[in-house]
Amino acid sequence: MGHSDAFDLSRLFAKKDNEGNETRTLPEHLSDTATAAGQLYDKWLSDSLKRHFDKSVFVFCAALHDLGKATNHFQNGNVGHAKEGQIIFEYLAAKQNVDVKTISSVLGAHHGEPASKALHEPNAVVIIECKDTKQHYTPFDNLSEWVSCWEQLLKKALKRAGVTDLSALPKLSQAQQFVLTGAVIMADWLASGGTSVDKLGEKWVAAGSDDIYRERFEIFDNKKTPDSKTPNNLQDAVERLSRRIGKPGIMIIESETASGKTVAALAAAEIFAQKFGLGGVYFALPTQATSDGQFKSFTKWVKKAGGAEDNIDLHIQLLHGKAFLNKEFEEMPGNWFSQRRKRKILDNFGVGTIDQLLLAGLKQKHVMLRHLGLANKVIIIDECHAYDAYMNVYLKRVLEWLSAYNVPVIILSATLPVSTRNEMLNAYLGKDTATDDGYDYPRITYSVGAEVKYECIPQQGDQKRIAFEFVADVSEELSKRIVDRRGVIGIIVNTVKRSQDLYKALAEQYGAENVRLLHSRFIATDRAEKRDELENTIGPEDPEVKRPDFRIIIGTQVLEQSLDIDFDLLITELAPVDLLLQRIGRLHRHKRDGRPKSLQKPLCLILSADKNSHKIYGDYLLMRTEARIKQLQGIVTIPKDVAGLVNDVYSDKELSIADQELYESAVEKHKDECDRKVDKAEHFLLKTPELNDPELEPETILGMLDMGVQTGNENAKRDENVGLAMVRDTDPSIEVIVVEHDNNLDRNARPGDDSAKELAKHTIRLPRSLCGALVVEKTIKELENLAIQELNEWSQSPILKDELFILLDEYGETTICGRKLRYNREYGLEDLGVEERV
Repeated sequence: MGHSDAFDLSRLFAKKDNEGNETRTLPEHLSDTATAAGQLYDKWLSDSLKRHFDKSVFVFCAALHDLGKATNHFQNGNVGHAKEGQIIFEYLAAKQNVDVKTISSVLGAHHGEPASKALHEPNAVVIIECKDTKQHYTPFDNLSEWVSCWEQLLKKALKRAGVTDLSALPKLSQAQQFVLTGAVIMADWLASGGTSVDKLGEKWVAAGSDDIYRERFEIFDNKKTPDSKTPNNLQDAVERLSRRIGKPGIMIIESETASGKTVAALAAAEIFAQKFGLGGVYFALPTQATSDGQFKSFTKWVKKAGGAEDNIDLHIQLLHGKAFLNKEFEEMPGNWFSQRRKRKILDNFGVGTIDQLLLAGLKQKHVMLRHLGLANKVIIIDECHAYDAYMNVYLKRVLEWLSAYNVPVIILSATLPVSTRNEMLNAYLGKDTATDDGYDYPRITYSVGAEVKYECIPQQGDQKRIAFEFVADVSEELSKRIVDRRGVIGIIVNTVKRSQDLYKALAEQYGAENVRLLHSRFIATDRAEKRDELENTIGPEDPEVKRPDFRIIIGTQVLEQSLDIDFDLLITELAPVDLLLQRIGRLHRHKRDGRPKSLQKPLCLILSADKNSHKIYGDYLLMRTEARIKQLQGIVTIPKDVAGLVNDVYSDKELSIADQELYESAVEKHKDECDRKVDKAEHFLLKTPELNDPELEPETILGMLDMGVQTGNENAKRDENVGLAMVRDTDPSIEVIVVEHDNNLDRNARPGDDSAKELAKHTIRLPRSLCGALVVEKTIKELENLAIQELNEWSQSPILKDELFILLDEYGETTICGRKLRYNREYGLEDLGVEERV
């Protein structure tokens, strides 16, 4: 091979189809990716993202990202090339005596994983000598020919980017390297799929209207609640402060349930997006159910906040594993972002679980793509009180990264301990921040630069006085309170088993037509149907819907978050004070006429927690909650008492607890458990981003995912589930598809896509008895064998691939690992243990 042949770059391939045919040469693919990068910068990246890197460095990295494919290693059929490209680029830069390590780390990470810290010193000879027995051909024979090839590719990239030489490239902070890597990955995916940037839809430019509440939320003309014709005090203050704040920061809004926090947060998000040049909003909530509950109103806001162009195409993603069950989301047209799991967070707007945000703090492949999506948005975190010590480790780390990206963060809570508030502020601001004692409530705490300020919100309307009593028996109390069988009674307990037992007893006593049950162990479609029925029948007053004269609603924790339902009487099992207050927020939630005479005043009856509740919440919080509630002598005043109750329980304040020996033991257990959670969470935690110091060389992202979560197929559902499991400290759980006896699908034939999609909706989580550490592997193995033996053809469906199933007989029963389970649409999945069939 002559020297002139070394410059024939068309001999190098970059892409092959499934049959192994070469489809794009390396120069073609690099040109395609550089074009996509330029278009992304001009048409999609927000102004805020553009402040982290300029167009030239983005186009340069895109035009050189696959440099490692110009090697014997890749051209001989080996896949790896990202690390090789990084080494080659540093080799070329070293010849010019230029330090490009922060740029080369982006090239090395463009497949979602930065090179290890163990990356050897740049030595291109190592790459040339990488040969194996599978060698098919070698386009160039020696180092000088390869170097000529690399130098030509480098020259093309510099010219394409409009950069004079390597010394003109910037040195990037770790945060800049992360979002630039995410952008290069996105450009590479677009180019590889032949997708035009125009097909991503128009980018959102927030209007930040002066009359934002009238235009977005119709607060000024709400016929259902005529007393709310103007923004309330909280909403007025949030808007005023949002317009005054001059730099991206953190805002924490604390106010009672149903006080308009969500509307205020969305108004603030639009103002911040308009002021700071953000391209979207992500609304994070604690559960799939709360995400579904928010999706409809969020979608309505997005459509009204679309900007001046009436035809602007703004898609909304619902980010959780059961999104396909949401009718509003399923009816939305798909787009490029919705085609792959890892793309969804990139779309302009998203509602989803907090996990999708927490994953940005996990050492997992392609995490920088998630950072790109979040750095483009205003972030709203709802019900922040719902996250435990384990999850808060990840949340605080994510806040550190969001601060590095200058992303505004809005945190909402009705019951936030002052200690948690300070932890969130400290994480975002990067310093210790001690606010006041936290007893002012409602309040807005916000940052102005590095300074923390807060504003107390004047109480609007009457204080709600909730009478409460500690009681022993549900049935006895109902007999006393509802002798005329009138009213909507809510009963919230802490375990599925207790809710099922109560349902059976009360359905027999009052008639099944008057009793409803909702918990987490229903088939997903049944649960969604039951949730919708509750919101439609006992939600906000609607002249078109008749509220039942008499109804008993029994449920677990699923009733305490985001469901807009209204009880005339509440009976609740004791729970930690913040959750207890959330449950009380469903009592006389809305002003309405026609409540039963005996239930005109709000009353909450509190049941003692059973031993299973103590296992869930721990003795410490339950003992402190009970002691502090009893100090109120029968009356809780909302919102006046909220902050004091929450902070007294979650602080070290001395409380009068009778059994001091048991309490001291509970204190030690609580401390040990919190320490365990923190230690466990830190195992796969992404490190804090290094801040820029003009006197020091910036750190690279080398090794930032070393010892991280290992996954296989990057698009597989199971890989995402691995990550999701890492950001919550929960017991192992197994989700299965329920196949009922009267299902008419042929078990020996692959179902069509429509049938498979419908089947995939019928999921349920197995009880803890089958998911504990000692039995979980045995359970999974038995279910996998069942799928092979009974439903092997179903695994050929891409929708059902890798799913687990349970097959119910004509009695709705099945046996797994010797335990009998029974499913009934009235009371859900029961664990019958070794009981005989009944």
